[in-house]
Amino acid sequence: MTTSLDVSEKLPKGLVEVYSQIHGIAAELSVPLLIVGATARDIILVHGYNAAIERGTKDVDFGIEVQNWEHYEVLRTALIEAGFTPHSKKAHQLDTTDSAGLPWEIDLIPFGEVSDDHGQIAWPPKQDILMRVLGFDEAYRVD
Repeated sequence: MTTSLDVSEKLPKGLVEVYSQIHGIAAELSVPLLIVGATARDIILVHGYNAAIERGTKDVDFGIEVQNWEHYEVLRTALIEAGFTPHSKKAHQLDTTDSAGLPWEIDLIPFGEVSDDHGQIAWPPKQDILMRVLGFDEAYRVD
């Protein structure tokens, strides 16, 4: 069973701008993505069901389905060339501002062929930073 929620005209303008820009670049590169984390929760609960949940940050987590780390880097580089700023210490984070000048933190979390059988990724170059992406593949494939 599929349930659709109408969140038209309910999302913050800045979120729509950021999502549209990232989605457009990812689509040009044929890189599938989905929104995950607290933003995904808010889209469903706050904007879909009018739940009262308060958030303090403007960050958006994107699951990025890639075949390898080079594929991930192609998207990251394209976003930087489009004006996103890489975070100095977090390889997965890019920063941007919307048309109102509000800051947004963008986390690009790769999944797919870069994750192991336990749903974990190890960030290059040293593979010493580990992150769980368990369930990303399944969430992306839900009809």
